[in-house]
Amino acid sequence: MIHELALAIKYGMTAQHVAATPHAFLSWSEAIRVAAAKIGQ
Repeated sequence: MIHELALAIKYGMTAQHVAATPHAFLSWSEAIRVAAAKIGQ
């Protein structure tokens, strides 16, 4: 989970960018995607 957030910070990604990123498995990464989608609304 932390790697996704670290990359988002490093590359200046918005919550919308993280939400739009495909996630292969339902996991903590998926939880980050869902949270980012809610923040980006």
